[in-house]
Parts: sequence; C-alpha cells; structure tokens
Amino acid sequence: MTFPKLVQQTTQNVTFFRDTHNTEALFAEYKNDLDITCFDRIDSLGFRAFLVMKSLEITNGKQPLSPEQAITYIRYFFAHHTPPPKVDVFVRTAGDLTQGIEYDLKGDKRRSVIVTSTSWKITSNKQHKFLTPSTALEQIAPQKTTQNLLELLRPFVNLKGNDYLLFVIWLVQAFCSGNHSALLVTAERGCGKSTLSRIIRLILEPSEVDISRFSKKPEELINTLSNLYLVCFDNVRDISQEQSDLLCSAITGATATKRALYTNNDLCVQKLHNAIVINGIAVVPKESDLAERFLVVNLEKIEEQKRKREKDLWADFQKALPQILGAIFNTLVSAMTHMRSLTLKNMPRMADAFADMLTIALALGLSEQEFRSIYAENVAKMNALRSETPLVKAVRELMGKQVGKRSIEDKAESVRVLLRNSYSGNKEELPNSASGFSQQLEKEHDELRKSGFRANIDDTHSDGTHVKIIRLKK
Repeated sequence: MTFPKLVQQTTQNVTFFRDTHNTEALFAEYKNDLDITCFDRIDSLGFRAFLVMKSLEITNGKQPLSPEQAITYIRYFFAHHTPPPKVDVFVRTAGDLTQGIEYDLKGDKRRSVIVTSTSWKITSNKQHKFLTPSTALEQIAPQKTTQNLLELLRPFVNLKGNDYLLFVIWLVQAFCSGNHSALLVTAERGCGKSTLSRIIRLILEPSEVDISRFSKKPEELINTLSNLYLVCFDNVRDISQEQSDLLCSAITGATATKRALYTNNDLCVQKLHNAIVINGIAVVPKESDLAERFLVVNLEKIEEQKRKREKDLWADFQKALPQILGAIFNTLVSAMTHMRSLTLKNMPRMADAFADMLTIALALGLSEQEFRSIYAENVAKMNALRSETPLVKAVRELMGKQVGKRSIEDKAESVRVLLRNSYSGNKEELPNSASGFSQQLEKEHDELRKSGFRANIDDTHSDGTHVKIIRLKK
C-alpha cells in the first residue's frame, strides 16, 4: 500500500475546507473515535490523532500514518488540484446584531445557542463552522430567566457607577463576532483584577487556558491570540510598540498575509480577531492607535464585609451562571430589535463596536444620550491616564502596592528610593535626588490631585539637620 493511497483511505470520510478570510488555512471536518463531529485545523492535535488512529484501524494496527507526512501531502494535493470550498470559520461565537448570533456551547452534544430578534434557543443543528480547540471547555447550558442582567452580575463585579454599566455592555457585545473594543481593567492590589478576568473567561469562553502571560516575544503572543477568541492578559506593566501593533491587529482583525510576523509555520497564516482584556495596576496604552481601541474601567477596593472565601465565591458564581447567560441572551434579543430602528450619527472610531454597544445599552434601559455621555466620559478617562507624567504614574504604582494602607510618610530620600524601586517604567525618568523629588512633587501637585493623590511636604529639623518629610496619600 503506497503512502498516498493510505492517506486517501484514511481521509475518505473527511471533508476539507478553506477559511474565507484566510485561504491558506486548511480545515478538516471529521468524526473522532467517540463518533463526535469535529472541525479542526489540519495541523491540530485532534486531527493528527485522528490520522494515526484511523490509519491503524485500516491496516489492522500494522501501519500508523505519520501526521506530518500526511498533512504535507494534503497541502500538496490541494495546491495542485481543485481547492476545497471556502467557509467562514469561528471559534466560540458567530454572527452579529443585524443577522443573528450563534454561540457554541462545545461538548459532546455539539449544541449551540441561536439568538434572533424574537427569541433564543438551544439547538443541535449548528449553522456555522466552529473550531474545536483541545483547550476548549463545554459551557453550562443557559437558563430562561426574567431577572435583570445588571442585578445578576452585580454580586460578582466590584465596579461602580458608569464603569459597571460600560463593563456589562462590553461583556454582552463580546458575544457578537466582529469588532470589539478591548477592555483595560486598572486597580490597586487586592481589588480582584485576576478574579474579574476569570469571571469573564467563564462567561464568554470557558477554557483550560485561564489567564495569559503577556509575552514580549511576538511569536508567543501570536500563538495565544490565534488559538483563543477571548484573551485575558494578567498583570501587564507596559506595552511595547511591537505588542501594540499586534494588539491593534487582533482587536480589529488581521488580514491574511504571508509576512512571517503572522505565521506559525511555513505554510499556515494565522488569523487574529479577538476579544481582549488587559489588567494591571498602572498599565496605559501609549500609542493613540491602541488607546482608541480600549475602554478603561477601575475596580473598587473590596470592602472587608463583602469579601468571600474563594470556594464560596466560585460556588455562588457557578450557581448563578446559567441565569447570567440566559439574561445575556435576553439582552441580545432586545438589542437586535433596537438595531433595526437605529439611526446613527456622529460615530466615533470603532464605529461598529460603538453601534453594537449603543443598542445593548438601549436594551438595558439606558437612553442614547446616557450611553453617549458614559462613552465620552470613558474616552476622557483614557486620555487623562495617557497624559500622566512618569512621576504620577510611579506614585500610582507605588500606592497600588500598599495593601491596606492609604498613605506613605517618610524622609524625602526614602520615599524617592521606594518610588524608584517600584516603578515599572524607565527609572531614569524619575528625579535622581531628594531635593529634585520634592521640587517635582510641588510642580506636579495639580496632576497628582487629578489622578486621586495628594502630596504634602513638611520641613523638619533634627540635630541641626534640615530634613524634608514627604507624605503621599490616596
């Protein structure tokens, strides 16, 4: 039996496809050994395992197929013969507020949620092609509910006011495929940044991949972005120009290209289009192109009487999750109705995402003017963060690390050294002497107050020595 013959027999009941938006990427739809229909990249672990198992079955255990050789042959075959049909490929969610949405629940039952402008339902008849990455976990089945989404989520999200409203709107909009604003979560230590990222993960895309490291290596960052729909980067301190360019592409969608930057191997070009969450104490996108793609929310300090043990928090959340999902789908149904009659003017950048969020805001009971006001306030907040000087940013980082303390008081030189040692940016941007530090604090007094901090400088004399005492307070 020749090698190509065995490949042909092994893949006899396999259907191959190309991605409409990335025609160099090949996918296979097949039934695995559990008789579950899978849709994978041809170089995925799942399809590789299928090739080996199926070839052993055909040859009575005598001739296992080499996945690498088989994949090479498949690529060669379609490069020189009629290519497979094109399909739109999705990871967890497909569709939008104008056409309807399908949300893949994963799991052995191969069920999904179909959302229209009249209702939502769970079905086994999928309408779209969804990837089945090995790290994907099954989503719990949503439940019909009449409860308000804002009230259902409130016990698990320590955001307040407009930040909370904007977060809920962003979360619902992330169930639509297409463009989304990314979410920047800032907070002091102990405010639950990582916990919020995990809650978003469990609601939108449960996966064995929890929260991710923000790699400085482009190839590692690309690999993370290309294998997940939702990507949550934890405790980010700084965003380089190269990372910024990659995030911009992933937020609005990177087109198919042969540039090595977006390639995981010699033959496969990766498609990047993600919902992205970044959290950190004082991280701020430096580049305006990236900053304009972000919404920023500030987590509140968790009050002692509201703190829960981890196991109690997650038990309560898992109990509430089916109704939270049901309320999200209810909101999407209502948003689709609003989308039909919406007339949009004066659109900001990320116009598609803005339109979706506006209709979701209407579905949650806000007026158009209220949402525009909240959105404009958030843009101003991001601009204010980006205009922070290195000293203000350093104060923010230092105070964010003071768990349970709202102030620091010490000699000017001691505070300066403490500030310098905790700063994640270029330390040469900070004053290099106690006198220079005191002068800079006085000069940037107004900027500190705008950012929520106060600096008091007192002169004291001890043993004939003049000493400046610095007090930083939130």
